[in-house]
Amino acid sequence: MTDDSKVTFTLKNELTDKETYLLGMIMSQWGRLEHMIFIQTLSSFEDAVENAKELPRAMNNIRFSAVLDLWQERVMEKADDETRATLREQLEEFEH
Repeated sequence: MTDDSKVTFTLKNELTDKETYLLGMIMSQWGRLEHMIFIQTLSSFEDAVENAKELPRAMNNIRFSAVLDLWQERVMEKADDETRATLREQLEEFEH
């Protein structure tokens, strides 16, 4: 092979550039959403973290649904009525 030749590897996924972009945007936004829910849930365990107590296994963040269950219990249900109603609507959207 000479220095002038180039080898290009391309994955043919048959998606347009726009479709690829939109999928990336969806994944990016979903990742941000998961991160925020994880951080809110982790913050609800501040006393456990400060006292070096063990966090629930769900907080290993392997299954987002387990973190979401903790978030619902520890963040959503403890919010004031107006905030809880808004968070409940958002939870329904996540689950949909």
